[in-house]
Amino acid sequence: MSETAFNAMTHDYTGLPFDVRPHKEALRVFDRYGYGVASVIAALTARDLICRRMPHSKFRIDCAVDSGHSESTSFAVLYRTSDAKEARLVKYEVERYFMRHFPGRCLNKIDDPQDRLPPAAKYVVFTILLPLEPPGASSEELIDHT
Repeated sequence: MSETAFNAMTHDYTGLPFDVRPHKEALRVFDRYGYGVASVIAALTARDLICRRMPHSKFRIDCAVDSGHSESTSFAVLYRTSDAKEARLVKYEVERYFMRHFPGRCLNKIDDPQDRLPPAAKYVVFTILLPLEPPGASSEELIDHT
């Protein structure tokens, strides 16, 4: 859990590029879990993308060294930081929420080896949206493991 006390329900989210009102129940969950402001904003951003704009896609939440990759229809930045520990924490908290509340769509697995980040100047927490599965294909086949 995050170190500082934070109330997800009373924070000002007007800087986000979407309406947070449809996410009120999620805010209660984030508050109950004790998420920090960075994790709440990252989770809200992911939730807006996954629930409202791409409601049928499967997805992964990850963190990596920030290569400056620009956003696309399948890649969305949730949070950027210069602290590897903070990137892992935000990823863990966002992942924890989605694994519990979106089983079957969230393809993350606990103890993902990608959480071991090399030293770098910047890190990014992001989501990868997978296209709808063609008949007979599994989600694991659609993820590039290279």
